[in-house]
Amino acid sequence: PVAASAPTRFAPAPETPAANPNAIKVKAESVAGRLTVKTDNPGPTRVELTDAGGRPVLTYTMMNGQIPTVLKVGQLPAGAYIVRCTAYEKTGMRRVMIGQ
Repeated sequence: PVAASAPTRFAPAPETPAANPNAIKVKAESVAGRLTVKTDNPGPTRVELTDAGGRPVLTYTMMNGQIPTVLKVGQLPAGAYIVRCTAYEKTGMRRVMIGQ
């Protein structure tokens, strides 16, 4: 007699987390001493640039995040920085390299 084998079971696929409704999409590019920041937020957005140690080095308020803002960052030391954008309860961030 042939023994019946147990049916093969598959692990369920991991679920994709739901989009965070309080997230702002941030696009930041550093070129020749300038940092261009654009978000998907239509209203006023606070932009904070922090160094690798988490210390704020530049703060600016954009009146319409969907219109790119150019910030002068040529005086900052070369290295990695974090651009954090906040609008009311929404936030978003992006890592950028400046001066490299």
